[in-house]
Amino acid sequence: MQAQRTAITRLFPVILALLIVSPVLLSPVSAAADAGTTSAQIAITDIHLDPEIFMQDDTGTLKVRISNNGADPVAINRVELLSDEITVINYQTYDKVGTLGALNSPSS
Repeated sequence: MQAQRTAITRLFPVILALLIVSPVLLSPVSAAADAGTTSAQIAITDIHLDPEIFMQDDTGTLKVRISNNGADPVAINRVELLSDEITVINYQTYDKVGTLGALNSPSS
């Protein structure tokens, strides 16, 4: 049981990054396809879990920093965490995130 929790804990940041980056990248790619260039470069630059390891029924905080290193702003329509292992308490908090400016990353 402990080995399974450790494996989930190690894979969690990778899975989370993929879940967050995938929808965010779809918007700039489709817009860039129309313009013929790609000028938005989105990246997950930091992930922080508090506590670092979650046990059953624990409550904690997940912070993710998304950076736009490109020349154009990028609209982020929604941030969502999909997991069978984790229950999100405030799931509607990030229904409308806003725009991430060029060469910018919001403070965590």
